[in-house]
Amino acid sequence: MNPQEIQDLMDAALELIKYQEQLARRRILIGLLWAALGVILLFTGIRYFLFPTFSIGGGDGPTAIFIAGKISRELPAAAIAAGAVLLLIGLWKILKKKQG
Repeated sequence: MNPQEIQDLMDAALELIKYQEQLARRRILIGLLWAALGVILLFTGIRYFLFPTFSIGGGDGPTAIFIAGKISRELPAAAIAAGAVLLLIGLWKILKKKQG
C-alpha cells in the first residue's frame, strides 16, 4: 500500500467513527425525550389520580365564573400506565448497547 491509500483508509475510518458517535448522541437524545415525556405523563396521572377534582375560576363580583368538575379514575390510570411505558422505552433507548 502506498501512503495515499493508507491516508484514505484512515480518513474513511475517522468518518465512520464520527458517524457512529453522532448516532449514539441521537439515540441518547431520543431516549431522553421519551423518558421526559413519560415522567410528565406519570406525574400528571398520579396528581389527577390522587386529586380527581378541579376548579377553575375566581374573581369577586356579580360576574364571577367558577367551573368545577371531577375526572374519572380511568383517564389518570391510563396516563400513569402510558407514562411508565414511555419512561421505560426512554431508559431502554439510553442504556441499550450497540449490537454487533
